[in-house]
Amino acid sequence: MRNKNYEKLTPKETAKHRSKFTSSLKDKLIAEWEEKTNQKWPRYTEEVLDKNGEVARSIGQPYDAHHIIENNFGGPHEWWNIHPAKYPNEHQAGIHGKGAPSGKLFPRR
Repeated sequence: MRNKNYEKLTPKETAKHRSKFTSSLKDKLIAEWEEKTNQKWPRYTEEVLDKNGEVARSIGQPYDAHHIIENNFGGPHEWWNIHPAKYPNEHQAGIHGKGAPSGKLFPRR
């Protein structure tokens, strides 16, 4: 963020950028993250249900890969730009929730 000015992408640009973050790329980046940080990417130890009672995350599934520099700002799909985030409390309700630090770093306009 010190060397590049990240600007908010349009919805179409964001969708195109997100489409490049495939499951196989995510798995590769998680493996690289584990190697570089000497840590294990956390996995769910119990099922996580969505608001309708459906299974949203299964036992053994890896935590979500959150982009530190967000997708809608063109955040790079690199190991150093992802961090594990547990659904939904740490990710959607935490990182992206009302009053979260990401709103200060990446203004929604």
